[in-house]
Amino acid sequence: MTETAIIAYLALVWSGLQFGTLWIMQTSILPLLNSRGPREYLDTCQGIDMHFFHKIALTGGIVVMGLGVYLTIEFTEISAAICAAIATLGMVGVGVISEGTNRPIWRRIEAWNTSTLAQNWVELRRLWGHAHTLRTASAFVAMVAFTAAVIIEST
Repeated sequence: MTETAIIAYLALVWSGLQFGTLWIMQTSILPLLNSRGPREYLDTCQGIDMHFFHKIALTGGIVVMGLGVYLTIEFTEISAAICAAIATLGMVGVGVISEGTNRPIWRRIEAWNTSTLAQNWVELRRLWGHAHTLRTASAFVAMVAFTAAVIIEST
């Protein structure tokens, strides 16, 4: 197995883990949070330590973006290179949405208590959910595109 093939599989696996983690949040944690009233919502959100996950997701996402650029350049099949470029853009989308919308809102939520709960907390919760859906879709695109790139390049 070549170095490029190993890197391609690493990018595929990480993008799959990223998608899987976001999908779990989309299909289980978000519905749970959205069913809660203000006090229960805060207790649940603040009980979830996202700092550990954020560091892993951010670092892994940046590494996979770098691997995607490498694969885009190194793949010999042009269609595999295009798929790698699309996958890389998918991972960029995850990062931009996460760092631009989701993490800033989550940091605000962590600082709230029932007396400092923002007046627009329901709207912020909705915005966080919509942004999360977009980053989940972006991670899905990355995973599928990396899968296609690996298949095309290996045949």
